[in-house]
This record gives sequence, C-alpha cells and structure tokens, in this order.
Amino acid sequence: MNPLAARPSPLSTTAQPARVLPPQPTTVDPKQISAAITLGNFYLDHGDYDKAIAEFQKGLRLDPSNPTLRESFRRAQRAKAAEERILQ
Repeated sequence: MNPLAARPSPLSTTAQPARVLPPQPTTVDPKQISAAITLGNFYLDHGDYDKAIAEFQKGLRLDPSNPTLRESFRRAQRAKAAEERILQ
C-alpha cells in the first residue's frame, strides 16, 4: 500500500468554517485622553510625580502621538528628576 495515498490532498476542496474574530476598536474615545491629561496635570500640580507620570503613560498608550501628552509626560519626568536631585 502506498503511504502517500492515505493522506488527504493539500489541495482538497473541503470547506472549513470561517473563524469570526471579535471586532477591534478602531478609535479612541477623546474623553479618555482628556481624562488622562486632566488627572495627570492635577497630580503634577500637587507634586505627586509618580501618579502624574502613570496617568500620562495611560494616555500615551491610547494615543502615542498626542503632543500634549508627550510634553506633559516629559514635564512630569523633569519635575520628578529635579525633586530627586534636591532630596539627595
């Protein structure tokens, strides 16, 4: 018996059911971006630099090219670094 004859042909026309994937969000809710900026600025203004950085990072994960988030994130990092230099 030919062992190759027992294998199904890779060109078989047997239809397989299509897998349906759940829809992926294509847009970001601007309210989430605004909330990250507002909360991040609140923490920054109150000297809680770690929380400010975390909020700006949340926003940047949603919209990495947002110039306001990018600048605010850098400002929070600079403020934290300055505070650490003072406390040394």
